[in-house]
Amino acid sequence: MTLFTGAALASGADQHPRDDASMLLYDHPLSSYSQKVKIALREKGLPFESVLPEDFGTAQRGTAFTASNPRGEVPVLLVDRQTPIFDSTVILE
Repeated sequence: MTLFTGAALASGADQHPRDDASMLLYDHPLSSYSQKVKIALREKGLPFESVLPEDFGTAQRGTAFTASNPRGEVPVLLVDRQTPIFDSTVILE
């Protein structure tokens, strides 16, 4: 799990994890949709925790990831770690 703020990344400062992130982003490093969401969150200076779902691509059901997104796709942003938004275009708004 990695937690970053946009200000640190934009300034070129060291990438230190943040403990106060209220947003959880399920993503995959090869997903262009996930990457554009991470760029937007960093540009806005919003702290978030980035997580690669352990069950991604396994067709497992009943996990935290599939509970937040029944389609089993990334990205999924959990606002306040509860409310899921699972379309990158909607997340960017």
